[in-house]
Amino acid sequence: MKPLDKFLYGSGTKTVAFRITIIYAILGSLWIAYSDQFLISIFKPDTVSEYALLQTYKGWFFILLTSTILFFLIINNVKKLRYSETLRHQTEREYRTIFENTGTAIVIIEADMTISLVNDKFVEITGYEKTEVEGKRKWIEFIHQDDLTKMIEYHRERRNKNDDIPSNYEFRLINKNNEIRHILISIALISGTQQSIASLIDITEKKDLEANYLRAQRMESIGTLSSGIAHDLNNILAPIMLTVEALKNSIADKKGERLLQITKSSAQRGSELVNQILTFSRGIQGDHLEIQPRNVMQEIGQIIQATFPKSIHLELHIPKDLWWISGNTTQIHQALLNICVNARDAMPDGGTLRIQAENITIHAENEHHHTNLEQGSYVLLSISDTGTGIPDEITDKLFSPFFTTKEEGEGTGLGLPTVEFIMRNHNGSIKVESEQDKGSTFKLYFPAIDVEHTGKEIHTKTPPQGKGEHLLVIDDEVAICEMISEILSSNNYNVMTAKDGAEGLAKYMKHKDKIDLILTDSNMPYLGGEKLIRSLKDANPDVKIFITTGSQEIKKQLQHLQPPVVGYLQKPYTTHTLLNQLREILNS
Repeated sequence: MKPLDKFLYGSGTKTVAFRITIIYAILGSLWIAYSDQFLISIFKPDTVSEYALLQTYKGWFFILLTSTILFFLIINNVKKLRYSETLRHQTEREYRTIFENTGTAIVIIEADMTISLVNDKFVEITGYEKTEVEGKRKWIEFIHQDDLTKMIEYHRERRNKNDDIPSNYEFRLINKNNEIRHILISIALISGTQQSIASLIDITEKKDLEANYLRAQRMESIGTLSSGIAHDLNNILAPIMLTVEALKNSIADKKGERLLQITKSSAQRGSELVNQILTFSRGIQGDHLEIQPRNVMQEIGQIIQATFPKSIHLELHIPKDLWWISGNTTQIHQALLNICVNARDAMPDGGTLRIQAENITIHAENEHHHTNLEQGSYVLLSISDTGTGIPDEITDKLFSPFFTTKEEGEGTGLGLPTVEFIMRNHNGSIKVESEQDKGSTFKLYFPAIDVEHTGKEIHTKTPPQGKGEHLLVIDDEVAICEMISEILSSNNYNVMTAKDGAEGLAKYMKHKDKIDLILTDSNMPYLGGEKLIRSLKDANPDVKIFITTGSQEIKKQLQHLQPPVVGYLQKPYTTHTLLNQLREILNS
């Protein structure tokens, strides 16, 4: 504003006072200079007394005139002052409203890094009240140690008018609870001052989502990779298991039988290990069979005693009359092991790990003790530890994928989500009870089956023999071809083999009139999978094809090809399973 405009229209207190003073001085000077001449020309006094009286009237008139003028000047300028003050308050309220309701945290930082003003969003992010921050805390007190040097340099260079300093960047803020929050900051100097004004956006959840998305992508990649690995490993394990069973009849000594059993168990465990990867990475549920939980618990107990620190004391309580359940042994094994590993980690200095089972019946009278469960019979497996316990504030997050309380690189955050997935797959439920510094208990509820017949044992029967049927075995794994041929031939089947789909199709075209069933792998070079099945069907619409595969997902992929596909068998498999399924298909 120009000096003249400021004098004429300015509303500041000093400006108003100065303006009134100048006006008064001008009027006074004009009155002194011209009043005598003006009054004498009007009243024309003849005597000294008349002139003295005129001077007295002149003074009274001057006082009256100037007082009136001053009165109206003051009234006018007071109005301007009030309007200016009202406008200033309104502007302050508008700026305060914007300051508090931008949706981001705003902070004003002085040159010495003292925080002079913050809004409510800043209080929300940091956990500090305004009275704890404004004028009392330094900006650097909120900055993570690893970002401190960078932030101090930015603060200094910004005041040196360095245009290379970024105005938008990310840093880590430490809140009142000593938690790390990821912040996106936009910061600039306030014009004409050494103060900075910064807008802060908490992007912690966005960072977590990005990390979870990347983990999910890795899980998807693992799932895709694991399917291929499963196929290859199962093809490797299949001839091992078949060879072990073929050798049983030729080895009579106890030591040889024991070594064969160890080999067979190792091959089965290798296959189960692949299934465990597929369980969570691809959501594959697995087959459910009648299971006696006692066997799984005893196996878990052996693993714990062999691998856990000696400072952890194991207590295993299994009733003799424990009911049976329907489930997948591998998945239940995985669920129990995941919880036990967490219990081990919660007892770094040792403690007691208690695994127990009991039969329970939920009815109307005790239903309130077992939430989210329907009335009925259940097998309850409980895993308790005397560890650190679980804080109340994270209990609700326990089953969230990728949530972990372990240090970075030590935990995936998939252990308990996998357990919950397995329990849902078994129509069961999981309940957690914990007390800080006293320990935790995880309760797994499995629906019991055929409670009145749980004492019955399943006896192994001699597998059915062939009736001279002609079978064509197609598999690119030479070892599998040889073992299946040997087993089937020794059980009264006539067998031809082919090392790939092209050779298999050629042999079928030559001998299709006498081939009763084709056993083929689903994934082979030179014509395999769906192409081979369609080619065989074109050659003979009534052909029967039995798929033996190392892939977990082939059943879903080829479901629309029934017939001619009459059955599936997952590698690795036992001789009993193979012979039983072949007999069932051929009889039908």
